[in-house]
Amino acid sequence: QALTLLNNRFVLHQCRHMAHRALQAGNTPEEQVRAAVQWTWQRDPADSELQRLSRLARDHGMDSVCRLLLNSNEFLFVD
Repeated sequence: QALTLLNNRFVLHQCRHMAHRALQAGNTPEEQVRAAVQWTWQRDPADSELQRLSRLARDHGMDSVCRLLLNSNEFLFVD
């Protein structure tokens, strides 16, 4: 099930769409990541999360950040 969510064509398409929205939501990777985290986790990212996710965005693009967010436990499971 986890591999399906990680590699599913529909999910990858939605990640690209979300990344495109995030790129329009801010001028810096930090602003873009903050917007994407708010959409998926319904909260602001912690400073350490923001720093790591922004580095991931710079190194591998917002598509990768969105893919990570949509596959995170915090998105998939309700506490």
